[in-house]
Amino acid sequence: MTRIAFLVNPISGRQENVLTIEEVKSIFSEQDFEIQLQYSSSKENLEYLTQSCIQNKVEIIVACGGDGTINTIANHLIDSSVSLAVLPRGSGNGLATHLNIKHSLPRLHENISKSKYKLIDCGSVNGIYFFSNFALGYPADVIERYDKDNSRGFITYFKHSVLSFLSFRRKKIGLLERFTKTYSVLISNTKYMGYDLSLTPGAKLDSGKLELVHANSRLGLIRIMISTLLLGNNHAQTIDSTVIEVPYGFPAQIDGEPLQLRPPYVISSHVSKLKVIA
Repeated sequence: MTRIAFLVNPISGRQENVLTIEEVKSIFSEQDFEIQLQYSSSKENLEYLTQSCIQNKVEIIVACGGDGTINTIANHLIDSSVSLAVLPRGSGNGLATHLNIKHSLPRLHENISKSKYKLIDCGSVNGIYFFSNFALGYPADVIERYDKDNSRGFITYFKHSVLSFLSFRRKKIGLLERFTKTYSVLISNTKYMGYDLSLTPGAKLDSGKLELVHANSRLGLIRIMISTLLLGNNHAQTIDSTVIEVPYGFPAQIDGEPLQLRPPYVISSHVSKLKVIA
C-alpha cells in the first residue's frame, strides 16, 4: 500500500482551491493507497505539514497549488526518496506546464500507478532552491503587487503587469561581471513563466543548466518579448552559476512568490535533485 498525502494551498490561483477527500477516494482506491488530505493555513504551516509527511514516511506528496506551493514543499524533498506529484491549481503553473502535467486526478492516478517519474534539475539562490524561475526587477515587482491583491487569476496578474510596466524604474545592478542599469532579469529552470508564456524556450529540466534573459529598459524587454513570443527567437544565455549584486529594495521573486533575501544573490544549478511524478 502506497502512502500518499495531498497538501492543498486553499488560496492558490483562485480563492477557492477546494479538494475533498471524497473526490480523491473516488479515484484512488483505499485498497491500494493510504490517503491523507490536509489544507495549509500559511507558508509556514505548509512547511510543517511537509515535514510531518516526511517523518511519517509518506511516499508521495501531491502539491495542490501553483509554483509557490511546489517551491515550499519541494525545498524539503531535495535528494529525498519522497516523490513529488503535482495537481496544478495555481495562477501560473510554470513547472506543471513544462512537464505537461494536467489538472486531472485520473491522469495523476495513472502516472502514479505506472510509476511515471523523472529526476529533474533545479536552481538555487543563496541556498534556497527554485524549480521554475528566479527573477529581479520588473517581473518581481509584478509579483509583489499581485501578492498584495486579494484577487487571483490572469486578469489580476495582467492588471499588475501593466501597472508595474508603467511605474517600475530600472536601477544599476551587477550582472554577468558588468554594472549597468537593468529593468528585468529572469533566470529560469523551465520553459514557462506561467500562463504558457516563455522567454526561455531552450530551458530543459535535465541539462544541468539555467537560462538567463535580461533587458536594460522597457523598450528592450518589449523587443525581447516580440522576438521570442512572436518570431520564435531565443535571447537567453545558458549559465551554470552567477552572482548578481543589487541595491537595497530592488524587487526579487522566486517561483512566483516575493523573496526577501540579503544580496548579493548567488545563483547555482543542481543536477537531478528532485523526483517528480509526470
